[in-house]
Amino acid sequence: MERWAGRVAVVTGASSGIGAAVAKTLVLSGMQVVGFARRDDRVKALAEELEALKASGKLHACKVDLSNHDELQKALIWTRETVGGVDVLVNNAAILLSTSLAGEGEDDPFPKWRTMVDLNLIAVQVLTKEAVKDMRRRNVDDGHIVHIGSIVGTRIVDMPGSYAYAGTKHAISVMTEGLRRELRDLGSKIRITVRQSQNDYNFVLKKFAFNNFRT
Repeated sequence: MERWAGRVAVVTGASSGIGAAVAKTLVLSGMQVVGFARRDDRVKALAEELEALKASGKLHACKVDLSNHDELQKALIWTRETVGGVDVLVNNAAILLSTSLAGEGEDDPFPKWRTMVDLNLIAVQVLTKEAVKDMRRRNVDDGHIVHIGSIVGTRIVDMPGSYAYAGTKHAISVMTEGLRRELRDLGSKIRITVRQSQNDYNFVLKKFAFNNFRT
């Protein structure tokens, strides 16, 4: 991690869970980290904790609703003006809303579908595109993009109500491989990784209270 000291990372969903843990690790490794979150007070509290530990890096809180395109663009501008170009991007933020693809039990599932697609898929792709463009503009050839995926995005799990969410996670896997191929064709050494999260899977199980399921 020494080579990343002093460089810039953006971590989404940095207010709790995996996002907060990743942000903390990167700051302790000496990075300048921008934590994107709706609950920026939690990111600020973590920043104070890290300052008390005399961490070699620094955590910056940026309040943003990633499902809102205008807010997302403003957050990107704020990041560039505050800490500079991004060298590492960790796409962690996601939302799971229980909904039926057949519309069973709800008059209009579309708002839930749209919210999940906007946050879990479109925001990830916009952030990734902007990070790649910024890295290439600055001739950063060792940049790294990490998507926190889910094992429900790698196989079909019998959990009614979670299929739309799983679909967004499957899409991330496809888009990641597509970007990897585009970067290869461009001769870029920017790395892109999907980290399938068991914690996310456990969250789905808890959310829907399933003890028995088929894979």
